Amino acid sequence: RCHVPFFIDAIYRICTGKATLADHVMPAEHVRRDSLIILAALISLPNQFNTTKFYLESKSNTYADLKPRIAAILIESLDCETNDSNIETILGLSLVWQLETICESSDFTKKCIKLILKKIKQGTWTPKVVLCSLRFLKDTASQ
Repeated sequence: RCHVPFFIDAIYRICTGKATLADHVMPAEHVRRDSLIILAALISLPNQFNTTKFYLESKSNTYADLKPRIAAILIESLDCETNDSNIETILGLSLVWQLETICESSDFTKKCIKLILKKIKQGTWTPKVVLCSLRFLKDTASQ
């Protein structure tokens, strides 16, 4: 309970390209991948511990306060990520997040769908990623 908000802040900076990474130590796409793996472990905590307060003072006082931050990580990293494997991971996490938050609001789902359609139209994603994103849209429609 002490470090979760700080992990979320670090993941945000890493996955959205706002952190300076040392490629000579570890390639940036690997750091982003590992950050997404940590996010996957934390993604359901806001619903499980909703109003539980954090021990240390941070931007977020409770787990529920992390929800907008997690949504921002997923949307912004989906927009700027270039590694196919990482994009597929983000799409999977976005589907999980959609299921976690759909009862409260459909805003995240709408933003995600708009972004995916924009990326497909732009032609910036490989066919493999486009196929994965179409599966995401199919799964979203079946919810």
